[in-house]
Amino acid sequence: EDTLASGRRFRAANLKDDCTHECPAILADFSLPGRRVTPMLDDVARKSGYPDTLVVDNRPSVDV
Repeated sequence: EDTLASGRRFRAANLKDDCTHECPAILADFSLPGRRVTPMLDDVARKSGYPDTLVVDNRPSVDV
C-alpha cells in the first residue's frame, strides 16, 4: 500500500520468483480483492507453470 500525491491510497500485488528474481506480474489498483489477484496468478501459471510453493507476504509497507 502507498499513497498518491493527492492522498488517495493504492495497493500493489507484486509476483516475484525468489529463485530467478524475476517479477512476472504486477497488479496495481485502489482495491485488490482476491477475485482480482487470482486471474493474475492463473495467467502467469499458464505461461510459466504452477509453482511448488507460494509464499504470501502481507506485511505493511515501511515509510522511509
